[in-house]
Amino acid sequence: MITTMDANVYGLNGEVTGTIDLGEIFDTVLRHDLIQRAVVSELSKTFQPQGRDPLAGLRTSADYFANRQRSFRVTVGRAISRKPREKLAKGGLGRVRRVPESVGGRAAHPPEVNKVLTKKINKKEYNFALYSAIANSKFVVVSDDVENLKKTKEIAGFINLLKEKNIVGDKKILFVVYDNYVAAGNIDFINVKRLSDLRVKDFVIGPCKLITSVLWTKKAIENLKTKI
Repeated sequence: MITTMDANVYGLNGEVTGTIDLGEIFDTVLRHDLIQRAVVSELSKTFQPQGRDPLAGLRTSADYFANRQRSFRVTVGRAISRKPREKLAKGGLGRVRRVPESVGGRAAHPPEVNKVLTKKINKKEYNFALYSAIANSKFVVVSDDVENLKKTKEIAGFINLLKEKNIVGDKKILFVVYDNYVAAGNIDFINVKRLSDLRVKDFVIGPCKLITSVLWTKKAIENLKTKI
């Protein structure tokens, strides 16, 4: 008799070949708030830091020349703005540089060079979010024989068989394997992930909506506790 903690295991022919104990992880309650925080944290690590070179707009000979005591390069009494200007030959003054409103000058309010873009989440909360996503996504357990399929058309045929039997849905599928990547790289609606590479964002579609079809190989389920 199958308990609430057991799941059917489907073979390559689409028929049930046995059952497997899912373990405590699949009892985790749904926490949308933690899942959202975990996804934001994961995505924030992919952001490219932006900033300005500290010397941007300053690589110029321009300087302030407003001292009346100087015998050359003064802006006082010449009816020109007292702003940093380029040094020209024979004590002349050139274009205004360095200030934000000048051509090639500094940016007025540039992004911070060392601005922290990563959103942090502590390890316990992240693990809980991952377990919550795993437990509350619709999933199917398949035989480890699937990992031995070498051709894309064999994987496609197996997925179509599961669809015909209404075992999996028609939309995007997350395929979790233990070690070997299955030959599904050319199937655009299948995302193959090794157990050790699994992330919370793999289970989320759109604004924190959980994926509706997850395929687990039997070996991936058996090693779930030790590999995540």
